[in-house]
Amino acid sequence: GNIRLAIAKGGEPFTTLGSREEAKAQEGEIIYRDDVEVLCKAWNWRECDKSKITEESKNVSLIIEGLEHTRPKEITKALKELSTLIQKYCGGKAELYYLDKEISEVCDASNIENRVIAVDIPE
Repeated sequence: GNIRLAIAKGGEPFTTLGSREEAKAQEGEIIYRDDVEVLCKAWNWRECDKSKITEESKNVSLIIEGLEHTRPKEITKALKELSTLIQKYCGGKAELYYLDKEISEVCDASNIENRVIAVDIPE
């Protein structure tokens, strides 16, 4: 299903990468989830076993996050640089998406080729 950035209701089951014990997302915690389960919690700090990359991996999601004062242009530049490195060193291709409060899920509208990213103009 679609991967989206969400606010946990609290109690969503989650098993941290490398662990066998189930944890729970805390109410109000920022999570990445799909239609079935939580994939990352504590923003992108705690990943689940389902999202780990192995030698057999064919499709992966790599996430770049920005803090409050990170400009959107910096994030999209980093996404494009990561895409170049994936092509160069892994022989793969990348689809790039920018999620924020306006568009919080991976979809056509969040694809950076379809989004208008505001340009910061210094005062």
